[in-house]
Amino acid sequence: MNQIARRDILRLGATAGLAASFAADVIASEKTSPIRLGVVGVGNRGTHLLRLALDAGVEVPALCDIQEDHLHRAIALVESKLGKKPEGYSRGPTDYERMCERDDLDAVICGTGMQSHAAICQAAMRAGKDVLSEVAAALTLDECWGLVRTQ
Repeated sequence: MNQIARRDILRLGATAGLAASFAADVIASEKTSPIRLGVVGVGNRGTHLLRLALDAGVEVPALCDIQEDHLHRAIALVESKLGKKPEGYSRGPTDYERMCERDDLDAVICGTGMQSHAAICQAAMRAGKDVLSEVAAALTLDECWGLVRTQ
């Protein structure tokens, strides 16, 4: 009997969501150049999302992670795939804010632990970026409303 593991369903859902988000952005903006993406959190999950994005043909000018070994691994991955070395941000727990302020980013993927999704997503949205985040984007009702109200 063929069975699909719950983890595979979640992985497929995340992949489909990422692809749909990119497609919607391109259609809505009639953009012909590649989407320029920053990724915050490039541990196991974030690196998986980064690989999906690279396979979709995006540019990745910047990456951020508080663990330097994760950051260096992801920088090497992007450089080997695109031939360009992205800038890395790792000096502190709010370095993602500096990354989000970059003018050469269209969108930000939040691949961190759930406890920091809301703050990172809000920082990216305040900087005018589209945001891609896995569930849960927020852990409390106040964080949910913070996301809704962010402009």
